[in-house]
Amino acid sequence: MTMQFWSVLRKLPRVLPMVGARRRWSSAVEQMFAIGASALSMVGAMSLCTGFILALQSASELRRFGALEFVVNLVVIGFTRELGPLITALRACQEISKTS
Repeated sequence: MTMQFWSVLRKLPRVLPMVGARRRWSSAVEQMFAIGASALSMVGAMSLCTGFILALQSASELRRFGALEFVVNLVVIGFTRELGPLITALRACQEISKTS
């Protein structure tokens, strides 16, 4: 693991646009925009649909225990901790694969 860490540190200036190759800065900014800003609509739509499904599934199960009022808390906590970053990462991977 130490060898891999030092290998990454040695090659970092060649990879980072702001440290090593300054000519890649505009390409890096374009890619950041493609991954971040243009993915917002798709991430929003996916989050909305996934939230509906999560709410419906959890409501049917929580109704059995009389805990139907916790559906909103379950959806919010589930998205902020687990599903939100996962959906964003999947969309970012899709954008990266399109630009490559």
